[in-house]
Amino acid sequence: MQWVSWFRQFVKFWIGDILGKMTMRVLIIDDEAVILEMICKMLAKEGCDVLVNPNGVEGLRLIRDESKIDILITDIIMSEKEGMEIIHEIERDFSHIRILAISGKLKYLPIAKVMGADLTLDKPFSKQELFSAIHQLSKYSLTS
Repeated sequence: MQWVSWFRQFVKFWIGDILGKMTMRVLIIDDEAVILEMICKMLAKEGCDVLVNPNGVEGLRLIRDESKIDILITDIIMSEKEGMEIIHEIERDFSHIRILAISGKLKYLPIAKVMGADLTLDKPFSKQELFSAIHQLSKYSLTS
């Protein structure tokens, strides 16, 4: 049954391209599996094409290989590559990608903004807060 879900996402993405509709592609980088799954499910239900990666090094590699990332959601505190490093590299090399930084440590979020994050969310956050942030970021993606 999992292939059915994948196939629906695939068709939705490519049919959207054929019809000229924008399908927002979101990459989530977080080393907490529960957070990855929660955000992925919420955004996929809303029609986003969602990619996930539990590690900053691999996440950056995916961005470098993948040309159609609109929004990056990244945790700040991770083991292999910290979110601040990811934000800095994305801001430097892929300025068209909008960045949403998330963290359970409030003190890091203002620093993430200074480093280049467009928006920040404090964990835990609600579905409404996430959707509001994505909506704001998608406005930037569509006008840049």
